[in-house]
Amino acid sequence: MNIINILDEIEKVDADVYDRLNPRRAAMKDFFSVGKKVAAASVPFAIGAMFKKAYAQSAPSDAIVGVLQFALALEHFESAFYVRGFNEAGFNGTYAAADKTAIGIIRDHEANHVK
Repeated sequence: MNIINILDEIEKVDADVYDRLNPRRAAMKDFFSVGKKVAAASVPFAIGAMFKKAYAQSAPSDAIVGVLQFALALEHFESAFYVRGFNEAGFNGTYAAADKTAIGIIRDHEANHVK
């Protein structure tokens, strides 16, 4: 016998069975949802307890400083590229106004990186 037949038979005997089952289900659902909320609220405290030690950073290595200096040199290169390209004599006659505006925005943005 499957569960549907069992429920149909119970309903034939007691028509109010679903009215009594639903409040019980709702109560259990509320109980379990409160449990989930309490468990979710305790997660930050559990994670915080795992990381009790604080570690200080060491001084940056020469490799890190070298990479950052290289990145800064590239930023200077990009800025000079856009400034020089924007100031070229043939630039104004070659591109549309919208393109000039966009390239000007990029030029200004790159110049702000190295200020």
